[in-house]
Amino acid sequence: MTTTASAKAAALEAEGRVKREFGKDFDPAGASSRVAAIKAFWADYDLSNKTCLDVGAGHPTVPAVLTTMDPTVRFDGVDFAPEFAVEAAECVASLGGDVSRFRFVIADFFELDRLASEGRLESSYDAVFLIESLHHAVQKVRLLKILTGLMTGEARMFLVEPVLPTFGRQKAYDQSQWARDLGYIEEPVTMSEYKRAFRDAGLTVERVTYERSREIGPKSWKRKLLPDFLYDFYRNHVRRHWALTSFHFVCRKADGQGA
Repeated sequence: MTTTASAKAAALEAEGRVKREFGKDFDPAGASSRVAAIKAFWADYDLSNKTCLDVGAGHPTVPAVLTTMDPTVRFDGVDFAPEFAVEAAECVASLGGDVSRFRFVIADFFELDRLASEGRLESSYDAVFLIESLHHAVQKVRLLKILTGLMTGEARMFLVEPVLPTFGRQKAYDQSQWARDLGYIEEPVTMSEYKRAFRDAGLTVERVTYERSREIGPKSWKRKLLPDFLYDFYRNHVRRHWALTSFHFVCRKADGQGA
């Protein structure tokens, strides 16, 4: 078995273990809790008549919601799980999305440029989505470079990623069985490492915001007590240094990267 095949098999086994232990099956009710945040965050970006690539699509909740907002946006979803195409179609339908706007491709992430050259994917995309999927790739910068090469000059890359804290990183990692199972300790995992990875891949970070949609339950007391502007400052600039937080990143091609 080659190194690449071995890494892929290990990733599939880890993903299956996480699903069994921590419940990663698609839940329409849980996904619907993200809808308001999705609509608010993507409102600034016009995806009308755009062709988008969703990498590590899994259960493509964000693209599904976007197809309910705009009947002209189209997605190519890629994942390497054998059951991906069936489960992804069920997810889109469950959220009221337009399945006809999707093409589902089962493939290795690192073969995307080859698939594009063979016509199985588009040669370039107006937007690239990695929704909690970049951490599945051990060679993250390599994958980001491949994706940068598939972006048009005006394209944006949208990512949602859990970011480990700058301080107490090992403690946060030790407390996360999910992180250990997926080998998440590999860089990038902190905010500074993510920004460096984007830069090394030829990307410029345009926006970074934390994911509001997860702030529910008894631990969200600060959200209830603090005014919005203070809480946003706390989550964006303070909390990320000592606790794991999921962030939204918006990146574009750096100047000089070509169209």
